[in-house]
Amino acid sequence: MQALFINCVYLILIILALVMLANKLRLAYPIILVLGGLALSFLLGGIISPPDVVFMTATF
Repeated sequence: MQALFINCVYLILIILALVMLANKLRLAYPIILVLGGLALSFLLGGIISPPDVVFMTATF
């Protein structure tokens, strides 16, 4: 459970950094989020996150 929380915090921090980068570059943030997601998937390789992390926002 603690590892899931830490992963969610890292994910939120990455999203915030990408949105701030989009504001600084004056680009639409969905474009930067998609590119950041692609870069993150290439960097992490075949790491599969549990469905709890993906669908966590649906429970809030």
